[in-house]
Amino acid sequence: MKFAACVVLAASACLQGCESLSGLRGRVAAGAGLTNLTVRDAGVSDSADGGQQSVRAELAQPLDYLLDLEVGVRLKGGFREIDDRFFGAGYDFESRQLALTPTVRGFWGLSESSRIYGEAFAGYEYFWGEERALGVTARGEDGGLAYGVGLGVEFDVTKANALILGLEWSRLEVEENGVDASFDDFSAIVGWAMRF
Repeated sequence: MKFAACVVLAASACLQGCESLSGLRGRVAAGAGLTNLTVRDAGVSDSADGGQQSVRAELAQPLDYLLDLEVGVRLKGGFREIDDRFFGAGYDFESRQLALTPTVRGFWGLSESSRIYGEAFAGYEYFWGEERALGVTARGEDGGLAYGVGLGVEFDVTKANALILGLEWSRLEVEENGVDASFDDFSAIVGWAMRF
């Protein structure tokens, strides 16, 4: 989590130094929480639980003529780690992932210095890693549809910057050789919003 916080701070400094971003909004945030892997094959399914961490950076264009909305593009990187029993055997899984997701976000004011936000996003996620079961280790890579929703609050720290506290659910869906797999990630989010 310390590494994720350092990445967020560095990305925030870089974004704030870009004069060409005038009129846009930027967001950098770190997330951590639980992940659940579910696999369905020939009518049989099982699931395994673990943990995950992520960092994300986003640029968005405000749509002030459509209430208080913004649309943006988010780049998210992270990793998942699972150590659980899966289909009756001990199972270990580790992966790294990158996702690119267009995002729509709306705001509802709480006070002059705080607001609730709700967001939805969908795009593509690519991941690579390894899994171990029954003494066998396999490495691979894959990708698929990634989507999710988030809800949280922004608190103004300065006129141009705000603290983000939120919750997020996201899912990655993968299909290969008739086997369907999905990762559900549940994250607590801490981040920084910027108005350029």
